[in-house]
Amino acid sequence: MTPQELLDWRKTLGINQREAAAAIGLSYRGYQKLEQGRAPIGERTRLAARQVQRQIIWRGGLRGRSFMFMVHVTDAEHSFVLASYLVIALHQSDARAKVGAQLPAAERQAQLTAVLTSDEPWQVQDYVHRIPSPLLPTSEHC
Repeated sequence: MTPQELLDWRKTLGINQREAAAAIGLSYRGYQKLEQGRAPIGERTRLAARQVQRQIIWRGGLRGRSFMFMVHVTDAEHSFVLASYLVIALHQSDARAKVGAQLPAAERQAQLTAVLTSDEPWQVQDYVHRIPSPLLPTSEHC
C-alpha cells in the first residue's frame, strides 16, 4: 500500500486522519507519517485498513456504493441450501432484502445468509442472479 492508496482509502470512507488512525490502531502522528510517506506502510496496516473497510461495508454500506454479495437461501433448520444468489447491493441487509423479494411463496420461511464476496465497489446498482443448484447440505453437515 502506498501513501496515496492510504489517502484514497481514508477519503473513500469519508473519515479524517484521527478517525483513520483510531480505526486501524495507530497514533494520530504515526498515521500522518504514513499518509505523508515519511514512514513505510507495513502489511499489518494494509490488512487493518482492508478489515475496517469490510466491516463498514458489511454494517451499513459505504456512501451509496454497491458491493457484491453471495446470498444463500437455506431451509429453516439450516440443513440444506435451497438456492444461492449473486447480488450487487449497498450492504448485507439490502442484499438479503433483494433476494427475499424474489423468493417464491414456498421459500418465504427460509433463512437468508449474505456473504461479502468483494470489497471493491461496483458501478451497477441493482443486480440479482439466481445460481441454479440442487439441494445440497450446508457446510455444517458435510
